[in-house]
Amino acid sequence: MAPFHDVSNSATQIESYRNQASQLAQGFLDASIAAQAVELEQYYSDKASSEIRQAKPRFWLGVAQSLVGSVLFVFLLGFLVVFAWSLNQGPKQVIEQVFDVTIINSVPASEAAGAL
Repeated sequence: MAPFHDVSNSATQIESYRNQASQLAQGFLDASIAAQAVELEQYYSDKASSEIRQAKPRFWLGVAQSLVGSVLFVFLLGFLVVFAWSLNQGPKQVIEQVFDVTIINSVPASEAAGAL
């Protein structure tokens, strides 16, 4: 037992034990860090994909927004044209021309009673 004790406690054997322990610890750390890196990579990949999907507008929503915007633009442009036209001619003439009606001025009640 004494020879085993002398050999196992020698400086070279202790250095060998230290190297083996260092290699085992390094191997364990490399394996655990690699596993954690793969896990984190998958987590952040899924998270990024999810956020991109949420941020990107859906196709039909974009189509609906475009249609609503186009219709609003046409109505606003039409309103602007009618407004500019009524500034030139006056609102009474514009209404008469657009709707093909004749606007008759009403007679005040005092003149109507005097005419009887």
